[in-house]
Amino acid sequence: MSENLSIWQRVKKTDARFVKESTLEGRKTASINHIAMVEKATEIWGPIGIHWGYEIAEERDDQGAPVILDGQTIGHSTTHTIKLRLWYMVDGKRGHVENYGHTPRIYWSHKNKYFVEDKEAAK
Repeated sequence: MSENLSIWQRVKKTDARFVKESTLEGRKTASINHIAMVEKATEIWGPIGIHWGYEIAEERDDQGAPVILDGQTIGHSTTHTIKLRLWYMVDGKRGHVENYGHTPRIYWSHKNKYFVEDKEAAK
């Protein structure tokens, strides 16, 4: 095994207990429980903030598609967007990866015909 893959080999399989499957807009998705990911990182690097951690590099609300009802635009969907920078130490050197995440904050409920706000979108 390549030394470069040593961390990957330790974390590449996720315990099914920590995977949540769902359907979003007709697509099957799966997400890993974030606490399980923190536990794995802690197992490898120790307590958060010492040899690994994260920073919010960017955070914003993005206006999305218009909602049109009876030919009139009545509002827009809104998506909470975050760019997270995960940093870590390997052999005394600091590395990092960045990733964007998006969560619907305000969206139109086609079933109920009103806007829904997810007050916990930033979590």
